[in-house]
Amino acid sequence: MKTICNVPHDWNQNNQVNVIAEIGDFGMTLMIFQDKSNHINGLSVYGFDLGDDKYENILSIFKIIEMNRNQINAFRVFYNFKASLFVPQKYYNLSLNEQMIDLIHGEGFEEEINIDTIKDYEMLNLYRVPINIINYFKLNFPKATYNHSSSHQIKKSAEGNTIRCLVFYDAIKLILQNNGALIFTQQYPIKSPENVVYYLLNCCKQHDIEPTEINLIISGMISTDSTLYEHIYNYFLNVTLEEHDNQFSFNEALDQFPKHFFTHLTELTQCEL
Repeated sequence: MKTICNVPHDWNQNNQVNVIAEIGDFGMTLMIFQDKSNHINGLSVYGFDLGDDKYENILSIFKIIEMNRNQINAFRVFYNFKASLFVPQKYYNLSLNEQMIDLIHGEGFEEEINIDTIKDYEMLNLYRVPINIINYFKLNFPKATYNHSSSHQIKKSAEGNTIRCLVFYDAIKLILQNNGALIFTQQYPIKSPENVVYYLLNCCKQHDIEPTEINLIISGMISTDSTLYEHIYNYFLNVTLEEHDNQFSFNEALDQFPKHFFTHLTELTQCEL
């Protein structure tokens, strides 16, 4: 496991805080903030290496959270595992859950299927989570809420054909929408800027959209002076960085980072299904 960013919260302050945890195939993020002021006290980002035991890494990272659970006002866990499938409610069949996910993502191993209901879109999100991870959070944080982060992120819409590209340390998530209607979402591992451009161009090709015409909105770990941003801008004309919600403030150590690094996390604090 790689530590990408670690600005720990000072639990000695003895303040009531809210906790957001996002956990997926490629990494884990932990954000701690004060509810009333929306001030982010601590934020840690970790990347999983190939072959990492995600369960053991979770145990080590969340040990201090367990010790200070009496200071936690609300705890929300957002799973971000790539084995996720959106199904219109009118086509949903409970008996076919496992077969549908296996068809798209291959067979799982010691995983459980969770279901999010997205009422506004009349859709369900079926997603697989390792059973030992599910059991850990239910045992140690029984009052926590659980959803897939994509279930919330698809609700942030824009006009026309739009790709939201969320950049993680060594992965990206693409969400393709047409006037707010979900067309496609998927996660990909990345090793180079060329990987990212390939997935973006392939997404456009598969859905008959010209790269010069689509709106591309980017957030996450990318800077405007990076090679990745330069590569993207060579192919896409309408590129913008995700706007930061100004109601959130950051402690001094986090304030040095570009705000769009954390936009996809802060928006999860206010999303409801």
